[in-house]
Amino acid sequence: MELSEFKQKFVEDSSLLLNSLEADLMALEKEPENNELIENIFRVMHTLKGVSSMYGYENIGELTHKIENIYELIRDKKLKVNKEILDLTLVSCDHIKQLLDDPNFSVQQNIDNHEKIESKIIKILSKSGVKTHLKKIKSRKVTGGKSTFNILFYPRESILKRNINLIEQFRELFILGEHKIINPRFNEFEENWSIFLVTEKNMEDIEDALFFILDECKILKIADFDIFNETEFVKKTKEINSLSFKQYEDDEDLIETFAEKKSEIDKIKITKQNTGRISVDTDKLDKLMYLVSELITTNSQLNLLSKQNAHSELKEYLDKINTLSNEFRNNALELRLVPISDMALRFQRLVRDLSTHLGKQIEFVTQGTNTELDKNTIDLLQEPLMHIIRNCIDHGIQMPEERKTLGKDTKGIIKLVAFHSGNNVFIQIQDDGKGINHEEILEKAIQKGFVDKDRTLSEKEVLDLIFLPGFSTAQNLTEVSGRGVGLDVVKRNITELRGEIIVQSELGLGTIFTIKLQQSLAIMDTMLFSINETFFLIPLENVEVITVHNPKYILERERAKTIAYNNNLIPFLDLRKTFIKDNNYPEKLETIIITKNEKLLAIVADKIIGEHQAVLKNIGKEYKELEFLSGASILADGNIALMLDPGMLFDRIKSE
Repeated sequence: MELSEFKQKFVEDSSLLLNSLEADLMALEKEPENNELIENIFRVMHTLKGVSSMYGYENIGELTHKIENIYELIRDKKLKVNKEILDLTLVSCDHIKQLLDDPNFSVQQNIDNHEKIESKIIKILSKSGVKTHLKKIKSRKVTGGKSTFNILFYPRESILKRNINLIEQFRELFILGEHKIINPRFNEFEENWSIFLVTEKNMEDIEDALFFILDECKILKIADFDIFNETEFVKKTKEINSLSFKQYEDDEDLIETFAEKKSEIDKIKITKQNTGRISVDTDKLDKLMYLVSELITTNSQLNLLSKQNAHSELKEYLDKINTLSNEFRNNALELRLVPISDMALRFQRLVRDLSTHLGKQIEFVTQGTNTELDKNTIDLLQEPLMHIIRNCIDHGIQMPEERKTLGKDTKGIIKLVAFHSGNNVFIQIQDDGKGINHEEILEKAIQKGFVDKDRTLSEKEVLDLIFLPGFSTAQNLTEVSGRGVGLDVVKRNITELRGEIIVQSELGLGTIFTIKLQQSLAIMDTMLFSINETFFLIPLENVEVITVHNPKYILERERAKTIAYNNNLIPFLDLRKTFIKDNNYPEKLETIIITKNEKLLAIVADKIIGEHQAVLKNIGKEYKELEFLSGASILADGNIALMLDPGMLFDRIKSE
């Protein structure tokens, strides 16, 4: 592995550390006396300080060392957590992220911010009256006395794959003090090394030196003095025969351990750090998803061919391949799932900063954030969710004084709620602010010419007007939400994810934005049908029933655009008019009754082919203007099947 790859790994790991740091800082703001959180923050700063300089990020090392001084004082109860310190640490966190993208420290804005942050740190330390303690912190690695540590090293094959330079790693360790190395045989199938180190440094310095192989090490402090100079130590080691050691260096007798410390070493077993999660490059996941999609496509092709040729002897094997394909698909999709909590932290920070800026008191609450979505979906969701939350802060939640006069708590609440329902994931952004004035929305829409003044709209239709391009009821643009991006962009982004957004609001009580997404967006169970020689797909979950009609009846109902179903008239859509542009119907037509939000719509088809597990691809430019198409899939014979978006089909009917 090249140094540049190690450097990139450091940047990635540092970003994860900074994300966890932000979460701890937000929690510490609510629990300023929480020692565990304080310790976590101190450890992050200490880790960044110890490793950043190895890759040329000296400025990060210097800055984190100074912040570490502050949290050392807090940890020692010589300084209290306050808003100034939390604000400074959060700003420092943002600044470090910028420095990770500026390894040469050449961006002038970063240079200016660095000086400002350092001056604020010095100001906090000077106000604390702890200049002497600051000097002590800078030299705290020297304890004035020597201690002995035992480092047990269990090398794994993964070290070879990572191209770790063990010589360099142990050189960093050995410069800390005097050492001896032995090779104990705890397990005949593995190599295990034991290193005794006498040093004036502490445990944290040893961990820093072994940073890249820390998972393969067990570190134990065995004495508060230099065991290499104790004659009693040599005498006692000869009495210990329960462990077999291989002489490693020179021909002199090897010092093993104190007899009274033997019980501690006996308890040390081969330990391997297991973790429930691993980091996987998204490119590898994308390649896996491509292979899975090819498998699913091939499986669908086999199923279609078997139906056409009726090879009964193949059915058993096809069923098995179908089962395996489904399991493979589900497992591969799960690999790409990440919890919504991964992006919730960013929103918590947004609410904190903007509410402070606007002089509002707002609490951000999350519920169900362990709900998982595809990684790409999470990435694409962040911007629309950010915009919705920003609007809730700016236009939804009232100022504390206004809330008080209305009998509300001065602190407003913005809540992010996520949950599963069937094959869908719902994400809600709720606020207990002033709500949306329906009359004001309708009046503005009429003024702008979006709605005819004589038209009667339902409550939902009125609220949907806020998603129209260029629509806004705000009297003045603000730097918070007046950024040239309206809710129309939010809706477009959600639609591109084949999702939908619904808004509910009650004046004086608050607003709820609900985003509905399909859990799996790449591979779907669909109904396959054809019109002439053009193939179409519709999500199976939206199909209610299939009926048969005479072409003459469809032609008779063309003017009304409705057909009879269950003693009611429901709208129908004849895609032949859009794609084929003729009236050459077959002898009988099949209609697919689809449902969405308790509404019904009939789609006229020439032939129902059957259920089809579709791997969706992006559609070509020639179909981009047809908003009711959301993708395409390759069939067994190489033909393309176009994926219909049920939500957009209902919108199309409504607009006609």
